[in-house]
Amino acid sequence: MAVVAKVWVAMQARGCKDPLTVGEWFVFLGLMCAATLHTETGRDLWRPKKKKRIFSRAPGFSEYMTCERFEDIKACAVAGCTDESQKGTEKWHKFKPAVNALNKRRREVVSRSEVLTPDETMSPMCPRSTSHGAGEGKLPHYSFVPRKPEPHGTEFKTVCDGRHGVMLYMEIQEKAEDMALKRFRTGPDAMGGNSACGMRLALGATGRL
Repeated sequence: MAVVAKVWVAMQARGCKDPLTVGEWFVFLGLMCAATLHTETGRDLWRPKKKKRIFSRAPGFSEYMTCERFEDIKACAVAGCTDESQKGTEKWHKFKPAVNALNKRRREVVSRSEVLTPDETMSPMCPRSTSHGAGEGKLPHYSFVPRKPEPHGTEFKTVCDGRHGVMLYMEIQEKAEDMALKRFRTGPDAMGGNSACGMRLALGATGRL
């Protein structure tokens, strides 16, 4: 599995000794998804379960993977979707390939209904300082959107299947000057930012972009 091989290379550079297996990678992904179902965060997810606690049992992720191993994999996971050939020309070369692969795979395997529901999503982050600036410098993925409940992070425009709730397509919201160069924003028939984005989402979700 190419993704696992790329992550393992990054883990070796980090100093890890035990090879990453495909099975471990899927356990890691499973724990990432399971973490969203719990109120605990971080290392609290690895607190041992206490059988006498009836209503609030600790998740006990340590049954599946040690916290240290999970953190090693998480620190290097982005290597699995990084396209080093775009380094220097594409600011999002460490993540945009994953978004493109998701969109492509959804077109291939999801039998969508006729109902498309556009929305927007914020992937939050907690910057340790404000010295890097929003959407510039070393962190192109960082934006500040005041109207959001979680205003710091990366904003995505998305389309879901309105009948089944399956996300079909997503687009990263980049810096204003970069968004102005995207399809439907230039040329004699150029549209406003929101209209152009809506067109890209509709066409992207239906495989016609």
